[in-house]
Amino acid sequence: MKNLSSQGIQNACINNLQEIKTMGKKAALRAQGEKLSIPLKKAEQDAAERKFLSLHFIMQLPDRRNIGEEAEEKWEIAFDEKICFDGQEFYLSSPLKVYAYSSWMDDAVLSVKMGISALIAGSCVRCLEKAELALSDELLYLYSLRGKGSKDGDMIVEVGAFGKTLDITEQVWESLVLLLPLKLLCAEDCRGLCPSCGANLNENE
Repeated sequence: MKNLSSQGIQNACINNLQEIKTMGKKAALRAQGEKLSIPLKKAEQDAAERKFLSLHFIMQLPDRRNIGEEAEEKWEIAFDEKICFDGQEFYLSSPLKVYAYSSWMDDAVLSVKMGISALIAGSCVRCLEKAELALSDELLYLYSLRGKGSKDGDMIVEVGAFGKTLDITEQVWESLVLLLPLKLLCAEDCRGLCPSCGANLNENE
């Protein structure tokens, strides 16, 4: 066993202390970077939302006197803004397709059945390679005059007044964000990255 002089022990303690301080600084900087990235991503998300809301999905409404009569609108748009959601970044790699059918349930409540489909792209959360996912779903929104909501439990979007048209842009954006995956994967069985060398385990053993 190697004997250390008191000076050697002191030097070793100093070196260890300096290493601990360095590690602490790195951890602090890393944490600070993570904290700084939160408002940055929030700002990017807000910018994407503002640009999307400027698109204006406006539909013509059926005659309020004809309860049950349907009106249909369809849109197909390209949207190239980055969408930040739950720590991930997505892009639409195909045009966003939206259709909506509206009909009056009574003179104060409008039903809008909305369908959304698109192909999104981003980085796989395991291997960081490009991944794509087809989104497709149909959602139902009820629009009601403010203060004249339907039964408890119904999802109501309150409006001040009904005209001949209705802007459903906010609900299209909301529906798109709700369809985004919590974890985008290139494949369900993706093996991710090697924890030691960072190699893609899908390509290397």
